[in-house]
Amino acid sequence: EIRVNVVLGAVATADFKLEWINPGPLRLESTFNGEVSDTLPIEGQNYLNAGRIDPGVQAVDGRIYDPGKSGFQSLSIDGQLGRTTHYDIDEVEVMDETKGASTTNLPAEAVREVIVSRVTPEVFESLNAAGAVRVTTRSGGEEWHGNVFGNLQDRVLGLAGFPSGGPNYSRQQYGFGAGGAVIKDKAFLFIGG
Repeated sequence: EIRVNVVLGAVATADFKLEWINPGPLRLESTFNGEVSDTLPIEGQNYLNAGRIDPGVQAVDGRIYDPGKSGFQSLSIDGQLGRTTHYDIDEVEVMDETKGASTTNLPAEAVREVIVSRVTPEVFESLNAAGAVRVTTRSGGEEWHGNVFGNLQDRVLGLAGFPSGGPNYSRQQYGFGAGGAVIKDKAFLFIGG
């Protein structure tokens, strides 16, 4: 802290130099931990669904880009189609640059963190991208842990809960995650599906 007292009628001089400050690229980032997907509806649970909470971000079905992308999702950021959104999983690029979306589909249980960046991408990302998605996967720890989830909707059993669908309508969604130490303090394992 520097204090300067100025007396009426006095003159003060100072030598200073303005330094250029490079704040880096303008980024709007939102970080979602892996538990966020547990709070979202189980219907079509996907690791990218957490990004839908962000303003200006929508999940897009991969079939829009190519019929072979069925089951994949992409994020449309700030009104862009989502074809150019950049994807990294554990610092490895997993972007399909010819058709769009990610080349890897992860179970929601395997994701520790999802960071959705909007606006100006980094230099190493696609120059025309409206944003990027960086994903960090879970790893095992010293203690063994795990969880299981499931959702059964069956009209015959009376578990459908809505009037749509034929009399034989049935849908099952389930998954799991487990991890722990294989060799204490040396090797860890996490598996999810």
